[in-house]
Amino acid sequence: MPKKLRKKREERISFNVFDELTQSYTGKFFAYTEPSLATALHRGNGYRVRFNSVPQFPQILEKLEDSEFAKPQKNLVDAAKYIDESYYARAAR
Repeated sequence: MPKKLRKKREERISFNVFDELTQSYTGKFFAYTEPSLATALHRGNGYRVRFNSVPQFPQILEKLEDSEFAKPQKNLVDAAKYIDESYYARAAR
């Protein structure tokens, strides 16, 4: 489904910063960009971009390149914590 563009308005893009040394993602941030660039930035993909220098109004000015970053790891919880042992004890009888 193509992204719907807002006419004459900046698009708000949320993103995570990838630390290449630790191979992990840090924090969730946002920046604004023009609608034509917003359509080129797809969720779940990695990009190197150039930002403006105004921290109060962060803007993505251009996409420099596509990048292959590590996929974010989901916080998987040990499934054994959720096993109801009494259920299995009854089923074994």
